[in-house]
Amino acid sequence: MKKGIWIAAGVLILALMAAGQAGATEIGVRGIYWIPEIDGTMRLDSSIARGTEMDVSADLDYGSDGIMGVEAFLDLGKHRFSAAYSFVEYSSDVRLKRDVIYGGVLFNKGRQVNSRMDIKMFDLEYAYTFLQRDKLWFFPGASLRLIGDLKVVDAEHHLATSTGTVKGSYRPAMPLVGMGGRIELFDEILAIDVRGVGMAYSGNWIIDSQAEILVTPISLIQISAGYRFMKLDTDHSDTYTSFDLSGLYFTAGVSF
Repeated sequence: MKKGIWIAAGVLILALMAAGQAGATEIGVRGIYWIPEIDGTMRLDSSIARGTEMDVSADLDYGSDGIMGVEAFLDLGKHRFSAAYSFVEYSSDVRLKRDVIYGGVLFNKGRQVNSRMDIKMFDLEYAYTFLQRDKLWFFPGASLRLIGDLKVVDAEHHLATSTGTVKGSYRPAMPLVGMGGRIELFDEILAIDVRGVGMAYSGNWIIDSQAEILVTPISLIQISAGYRFMKLDTDHSDTYTSFDLSGLYFTAGVSF
């Protein structure tokens, strides 16, 4: 997984360098900070027993930890390429309110456990602007684009007590498709951008959508604020997860 991420990042860097020589419309990088509430369940099965579906809020006391990330992108006319990496760690020390089977091991009610879940996400995305208007009613411009995204999720989780640790992990790679749109509110200074991608296959499905206000206060600098929602429902390698992540979303970056 790590090797694949570094290879993909290297390919993007080379593409950015080549685009600079070829006269790309825009090249940039931005930092991402997302503060989602997490809601849902997780389960780790084994060959001897089906696991207990644990509520990440009620059973594990996970909260709204911030997700940090970085995105690099390049625009070549109607074509946009981007790569993004983000990560978050959830952890808690809780006393179980019920018996839990996790990875074939029984954790009794009242047992003190340490729970941890690390999630890393890597996205490679291509977008094609198929409709662009220089003037739309009283707005200076608007556009619509088709999006293809390869999302790789690298997740590890464990339950630990004073006597041992049980671990689980999953690393699905999911191709997503969708659309996006942008309305320019004030030429090259203020815009609204929306985006949504998703896919369902073999009992797995994911939705990733966001809406943000983009502000370019000075040349080269862009900041944004918005709201992002992601639903991740996977059954992979004896691990079942069904999560909703939603909350405020902020970015700051440079482009040229």
